[in-house]
Amino acid sequence: MKEVASSVQKNHCELRKLSGELGVDDIRFDIDAPFGEKDDSNTSIVRNNAKCILCRRCVVVCKHIQKVEAIDATMRGINTTITNAFNRPTEDNECVLCGQCVSVCPTGALREKRCIDQVFDEIYNPKKHVVVQIDPAVRAGLGEEFGLPIGTNVTPKIASVARKLGFDRVFDTNTAADLTIMEEGSELLDRVSNGGVLPMITSCSPGWIKY
Repeated sequence: MKEVASSVQKNHCELRKLSGELGVDDIRFDIDAPFGEKDDSNTSIVRNNAKCILCRRCVVVCKHIQKVEAIDATMRGINTTITNAFNRPTEDNECVLCGQCVSVCPTGALREKRCIDQVFDEIYNPKKHVVVQIDPAVRAGLGEEFGLPIGTNVTPKIASVARKLGFDRVFDTNTAADLTIMEEGSELLDRVSNGGVLPMITSCSPGWIKY
């Protein structure tokens, strides 16, 4: 509790300082509201409750759509916050890192973890031979982000851009993905024909694997 009180006091002091810099001389609603700490303990999602407006969209999609129930509202009134059970870090709770909470958050309180700086550090390291692989879905999806017709194959453009960014080698995962599809299809037919275990669930998604 002492740590929480200290955090609230620190954030309130910073808010007062910012208000002064912006010329706000009078705060009508002078309330010590807890802002929360940033949680970036896992590999995929960053939660920053300082940006949370308690709309509960993340809670709804996690509980009623994904059926995981990893987050919910806790406390009451001005102390209400969205958090994990027992306020555990995201890496140590039921979260499957599916990212649906990120997709519905309107303020950026939940966002994907960015590793761009780390990637460029590796690219610019003269002792590293940096390789990138293009996922099959990317070739058809990336073009839409640049206004191209849906389904446009931009594989050559991706390879060219990756080399210009500094990657030493660019590999296409398409062949391996096709082999995977054939193996999965064969296994499914075998299970259906011979009374094997069903349903058969397979995915390279970390969210589904953890789920």
